[in-house]
Amino acid sequence: MLLAVSTVACSGEGSGIVTCGMSADAASLKAVLDSSGSCPECFFSEVSKIAPACPDDPAVGMLGFYASLRTDRQDEAVRFYRGVARSPALTSEVHADAGFTLREMGRDTAALEAYEASLRRHADPFIRLDAAMLLKEMGKQDAAVEAFRAVMAETRQAKRDAQPGVIGVEVAHDEAAFALAEVFVEQGDVASAGELYEGILKSSPGNERALVARRKLDGDQPQ
Repeated sequence: MLLAVSTVACSGEGSGIVTCGMSADAASLKAVLDSSGSCPECFFSEVSKIAPACPDDPAVGMLGFYASLRTDRQDEAVRFYRGVARSPALTSEVHADAGFTLREMGRDTAALEAYEASLRRHADPFIRLDAAMLLKEMGKQDAAVEAFRAVMAETRQAKRDAQPGVIGVEVAHDEAAFALAEVFVEQGDVASAGELYEGILKSSPGNERALVARRKLDGDQPQ
C-alpha cells in the first residue's frame, strides 16, 4: 500500500509538486506522497485545487485518492478513484486499496469490481482471498467456492515455482482452505470439508486449528 499516514501538523499551503500530466508510475507517486507527508491537509487541498483542471489525469487521481485517505475522507477517495478507475495507468495496488476502502464503507459490489481490476493486473493470492471472503459474506457461495479454490491453486503454484516476492503463501492457502471448508459445512458437504482439513494436517500435522475443526466434524468437541 502506498498510503503512509503522517501526524505532523500542517505548516503551509501547498508544495507545488502536483501538476497535470505528471508521471503516473508507482515510484514517482510514492516519491510525491513521501515528500508531502508532513502536511496531509495541505496536500489534500493542493490536489483538490489541481484536479478540476485535469479530471482524467491518472496521477492526479491516484494522488487525490491517497490524499483523501490520509485525511479520513473516504467519500472523496472513492470520487477520485472512480474518476480514473478505467485508466490503464492505475496499478494493481491502487485498485486493491480502493477495494479495501470500499469494503470498509460497505460498498461490497464496488469493492469486488476494484479487486477484480487489481487481479487483472497482478494475480495476488491475498487480494483474491479478500475478494473470496467478501463473496462468502455476500452469500455468493458458488462464486466464493471458485475463488477460494483459485487462491489454493495459485498459492500451490507459487510455492512450487518459488516466485520471488511471494511471502507467506501457505497462510493464504490455509485461510482459503478453512473458509472453503466452512462453506462446505454450511452446504452439508462434511466429507469435502474433512478432506480440506486433512490436506492441511498432511502438510502441517500440528496445526491446532485444523485438528479442532476435524474433531468438530467427527462430533468430538474439544474440552
